[in-house]
Amino acid sequence: MTLDCDSIESSIESVVKILGINKELFIEIITHTDFEEMYESDYDIYCKTKESYNKDYIEFGEYIYDYLTQNYSTKVNPIDKICWFHLARTLDANGYNLGIYPLGKILDKLFDDLYSFVEEKISFEEWIKIKHGGVKGSGGWRYLMKTGDNIHHGCFAMLIKEIAFHSSEVGNHDYLNVPEIIEDLDAELRKKYHINLVLQFIAASKPIIVKFVSQPDGKDMLYIDPVLHYIYVKLNNKPLSMRCNTCFDARGRIIPKEDIISIEKMSI
Repeated sequence: MTLDCDSIESSIESVVKILGINKELFIEIITHTDFEEMYESDYDIYCKTKESYNKDYIEFGEYIYDYLTQNYSTKVNPIDKICWFHLARTLDANGYNLGIYPLGKILDKLFDDLYSFVEEKISFEEWIKIKHGGVKGSGGWRYLMKTGDNIHHGCFAMLIKEIAFHSSEVGNHDYLNVPEIIEDLDAELRKKYHINLVLQFIAASKPIIVKFVSQPDGKDMLYIDPVLHYIYVKLNNKPLSMRCNTCFDARGRIIPKEDIISIEKMSI
């Protein structure tokens, strides 16, 4: 089964197929059962004693999963494909037709593209020094951390597409507004060279969401838990939180173009 959280509707469609539950019954249960009250009342007895993927408690979405599968599910089907949503703001949206590349493989091109924003005040030789670690201040250590270790190279993506539009609400960086690495560079460039890289980059770039597919990398509950949490808060008009999502990390691998489903150019 494919887990596709492109929208609340597709999330529900995916979950009912995976759990083997009638859609109308599922919605009725989610909207008419106070799972928050049940979860809180059971927490001391249940949530702290059940072993759950190397944790000593269970998450809210897993609590809902247990209730549904124990009382209503006919057959739970394994997840074999997951749709993910890579958020970016880019100077070259068409470049994603070739795949999604980790930071380490695009850093040279990124600096070549950015040089036109700084060339009036920074020589190309100095710009290369900056790329190789000549960034100071608060943004400098973040830049060096990201570029110096491929554990931070991604590519990264979100399971729940809607979370992309609620960054402040859930405590995420707003990747559709400006990449973190641009902000890291901006702090030093603004102080030393009086260059506002963030404003220039935003003016010249476009936000996109790249949807791609992968196989699960872990137990299905790692994905079902946040999706059920997301569905519950959406159908009950409650605020989103960081627990309504999980993330993908390619760990320095390229996402091949064959795995890309769509490249959505945003108008925000």
